[in-house]
Parts: sequence; C-alpha cells; structure tokens
Amino acid sequence: MVVPLVACVDDAPAGAPAQPDPADPDPGAALAPVLSEATARQTGRSGGDVRVEAHGDDPDSDTVGLSLTVYDQGGNEVPLFDADFDGIAEAATAYLPFDGPAVEGTSVAGSVLLAGALEQGYEVGELTVALVDAAGRLSSVLRVPLSEQVVRSEGEACDRSYTLDRCADGLGCKGEPSRCLPGEAPQIERLAYYEPGAPLLEGPRLLVQGAEPDDDLAELHVELLDVDGGAVELDTDGDLMPDTATFVVPAAAAQGSFLVVLEMGVGLHETVQRVAVTPVDAAAHAGERVEVALATTPVRGLGASCSPEGFDTCAVDAVCMPGLPGVANNCMSERYVRGQQCTQAPIIELVDGSASVTGVAEGASVWDAPPGCSPNDPRNRPESVFQLELSESAERVTISTATPQTDFDTTVYVVTPCDTDGSAAIACMDDGELTLASTVELVAVPAGVYTIVVDSFGGGGAFGLEVVVE
Repeated sequence: MVVPLVACVDDAPAGAPAQPDPADPDPGAALAPVLSEATARQTGRSGGDVRVEAHGDDPDSDTVGLSLTVYDQGGNEVPLFDADFDGIAEAATAYLPFDGPAVEGTSVAGSVLLAGALEQGYEVGELTVALVDAAGRLSSVLRVPLSEQVVRSEGEACDRSYTLDRCADGLGCKGEPSRCLPGEAPQIERLAYYEPGAPLLEGPRLLVQGAEPDDDLAELHVELLDVDGGAVELDTDGDLMPDTATFVVPAAAAQGSFLVVLEMGVGLHETVQRVAVTPVDAAAHAGERVEVALATTPVRGLGASCSPEGFDTCAVDAVCMPGLPGVANNCMSERYVRGQQCTQAPIIELVDGSASVTGVAEGASVWDAPPGCSPNDPRNRPESVFQLELSESAERVTISTATPQTDFDTTVYVVTPCDTDGSAAIACMDDGELTLASTVELVAVPAGVYTIVVDSFGGGGAFGLEVVVE
C-alpha cells in the first residue's frame, strides 16, 4: 500500500504552482519550487515497483516531496493511493514525501518509490509530477512516461539494486562483477517450532530463517506432523472434516536472506508435534526440506546475548535490546530500559500550540497497549516514545498519526508517570473510523509531563505524529 502525503495546498488546483500575491508588499514572500526534470521508471526484483525522480530548484530550500497523478496507457486515472487511511487504494493523486534527503542549498534532487505499484493489476502508462514544499506550494507539472525496466538474459551484466534492470525469471544477479546467472534454490538455515507461552491465548510459533541468493523467494510449504512424523490433517474449510496436512505461506527475501515468523492457531501444538518446511522461489526452485520438533523457547538471563528474531527469549521482566538484527543484542531489565526511554525520549516542542514530529517504531518492545485497546491485544510489537510537557493545563490535547509519513497500522496511548507500563494508560486509540491511523483526544488535561507511545499492530514502520494543544 502506498500512503499519500496530505499537504495543505492553499486551495490551489492540483498541478498549479502557487505564486506570491503581486499585491503583497513583502518582497521576500515565499516562492514555489521550480521543477526542471522528472523521470519515472519500473524497478524492483520482479519489476513491480515504480521509482519517480525529480530535479529542480527551490529558493526557500523547503521542498519536501512530490505531487503525483498516475494514468494508465489509455490516459485514464489509476487509483493506486490510499488517501483516507482505510486500507483501500482509491485515489489517483497523492502527495508523497521524498525517500531521503533531497535538498542541498537551493537545489532539489529527490525520489519516491511506489512499492508494488505495478502489482495491482493496472497497466501504468505515465505520471504527472510536481514538487511540493513545506507550505504546500506546488511547482509546475511535468508529464512523464513510465520507462520499462530492462530484462537481462543469462550472462549479461546486471544491477544488483534492480533499479536499472533485472534478470529474467529463473536467473539471479550475482558474482563479481555481477551478472545474470542460473538461479539457486533458497535454503533454510535456522528453523524453530516453539510452544506457546500462554496456551489458552496463543498458539505455537514457527520461525524460518534462510538464504536466498536470487532474492526471489515466493513461498514456504509447511507440513503438519505428529510426534512420529506422520501427517496431521486439519479442517481448513469449516465442514468439521479434516482435509489437509499442508499449507502454503507467501514469503519474500531481500539482500540475500529471509525471515518468516508465523503465529499458529491456539491449541495446534497439542496435535502438531513436528513441522516440516520447504522454501520455494518464483522459478519453482525448491530448497531442502527441513523438519523440526516442538520445543520450549530457550530463555536467556540478564546480560546474555539474545536473538532479536525470536529464536530465544529473555527471562521474565527482561527484554532483548536493541532488538535489531545485524548488531549485538543482550537481555536487559525491562524496567531499566523503560526508564532510559523515558529520560531520553524526544521532547515535543510546541509552536503556537501545535507540533509535527516523525519517528520509527522498530526494535524491541518494552511497552504494550492497555488491554482492550487493540483487537486481540497484540503484545511485543515495536514502538516509539515521545514526551509532551504542558507548563499549564489545557482544555484539549489531540494526538494523531493520520499523517503522510505513517505507513503502518498504529496504536497510540498516553501514560503518566513515564515509568508505568501500558496498562496504566490514561488514553488509548487503535484505529479511527475507516482508517488505520490513530487519534487520541484528552480533555481537561492538567499541567505535567506525558509520555506518548506510538505502538504497532504489526511489524512497525515510519510514522508522523501531530499534536494540538488547546
């Protein structure tokens, strides 16, 4: 899903640059950015993405993103964007923030990636592109065709980032120098099947980690087995008759590796004592079948190294920090970590009673939403923490993730004092009406320090947070 950047455009029509009022006596009035060049190209391992690049100039150095409208090959608008945060793409136009830094001095050179844009069933033909600044002013518009990604044959040089080209199906971009070479089957390097910690509330957990040199993993074939390795059939169609002992899990890989964590059904571990998994890529290359028995999750003590992927767990009241793969992780006191987050959390600076900040929910989880706030009470999901200091009481405080930077299903709650856990939250909101964003409103708010936790229903991601104090 592509999440749009909702900009305030000062009532200017889409695509029309906002110009300073000639009657304005201020010679230093802000100017709209100027777009000089734009391109749109098909990218990605399977050619399913679109990358839009734009170059221009901005006298005020405050360009923040692009205004895009997408058309099919017949000139009809294509609804690729979820403009109202309801999880359904219905808009052909969106304002999107740049993927990274794009302004140096007055020069603008930035890009936006529309992940999966070409996998939604539309034949995209061209896009209109305009620069957008922080005040919502638009540059003039350029209409650009979508350039097709070059598909390389076996033995040809290739781009490992899948930007300039990609290898044909069944080939992988690898070697030094990189060339399109015959594809290899993905391989499982680590497999675990763990008993649930709370059997009445959750099911067993399956973790599959492996290598995928071609980055084209497509699915995992999972077999359910009894203690002796025989098939265990389940009723998957609700007719009270067991019908299958296998199922397929869609999966993907990036940068040569993959990790799939599957939360299975409550009570499944009572009959399914073993699990076998076979990874299969998009070219139907099947890796080695690996089988594992049900086991208890290994527990690590304070100070011990731990797995952020979940192949072990820290002792009660401890957490695996920082909870990020590729770096050293150790078990630390949850209360200590929470206290550190409280004292080090960014302070939201209000300007005329409002503020807009951005953040990323990632890594270990030390906070959980209060029971009943989110469906099924998800636990151990990544979050991010901010502090809001009110020097005097407020009639109302509104906190919302319904912003352009938010790209995941959020849960927002407020706690005070900071060293409490989520169960003591004074307010909590999962999803607003017809949206995956969250908006919390506090009324008659006393002066004091408030901790705002932006939690995730799933795997976390980037977000924007708006705070209004009245």
